[in-house]
Amino acid sequence: MDVKEDFTQLRLRFTDPVQHDYEVIRPVVLFAQSANSRSRETEVPRTTVREKAKQFVIEGMLGLVDQRATAADNREIGFPDPVAKYILYLKHLYPPSIIAKSCASSGINLATKPTMAR
Repeated sequence: MDVKEDFTQLRLRFTDPVQHDYEVIRPVVLFAQSANSRSRETEVPRTTVREKAKQFVIEGMLGLVDQRATAADNREIGFPDPVAKYILYLKHLYPPSIIAKSCASSGINLATKPTMAR
């Protein structure tokens, strides 16, 4: 059985994208196989193989995690800066009972704290 066929069969058993990436770079990192030859065997672009191997050496298994997903999860949900500042300004000017009446008539939920979006 060819190495390319072996990887195709192995690919069917992967349950996680990190596992796939690790198996792609494992021979490169452990046995010093060239990224070009591993690229041909796995049908993954050689630049991707190189970059994943580099990230693995620097960060370990966490280097194989898709960074786009974690960046999206880190975004804070909140009001835009000018809106949050204005809400805080109004809270400073008016007593809570007046703000509660105004918000209730406008349909605004007071359970959410005004935070500034980053």
